[in-house]
Amino acid sequence: MDERIKVWDCVVVHIKPRSTSASGGTHSALGESSGHRQPTFNDRGLPKTSTSRSMPPFAPIFHASDLPAEVRSTTRNFKEVRHRKGSPARLDQCPLFELTQFSCNPPDDKIPEPGQVTCQPIVRLFRRCARGLTVETTSWEPMRVEALQAQKQQKKSKI
Repeated sequence: MDERIKVWDCVVVHIKPRSTSASGGTHSALGESSGHRQPTFNDRGLPKTSTSRSMPPFAPIFHASDLPAEVRSTTRNFKEVRHRKGSPARLDQCPLFELTQFSCNPPDDKIPEPGQVTCQPIVRLFRRCARGLTVETTSWEPMRVEALQAQKQQKKSKI
């Protein structure tokens, strides 16, 4: 399991250029005529975005063991660090939630036969704290459980 945490997940969408008919109109994959412009692509093959629509800011990537400390502060442009308002959130005391997503026709599997869809569940764990703070803790939870078990073992060995 990868123990790094990405705060923002990005979805890469492959945009297939539409074919141009003999009449000069563009057609979508369903064959309907549309008045949309053809997308323009940059040198990496990704669609160019206008300046009015910008990408979300970069988010720091950190090890799962640093999650409680990272939750206490916010960064902007990787430079400015400020602490969140109010008392620091203790993740282990926040309610635990589970989210199940499904990845259909995962890229690791072979190409399915036409009309066949295979899906695999992906379970994600979240902690929802006060003031709307929601943190994905999927990688952090096993580390937290191991730390608690180690503490119990130390207490038993001292007795």
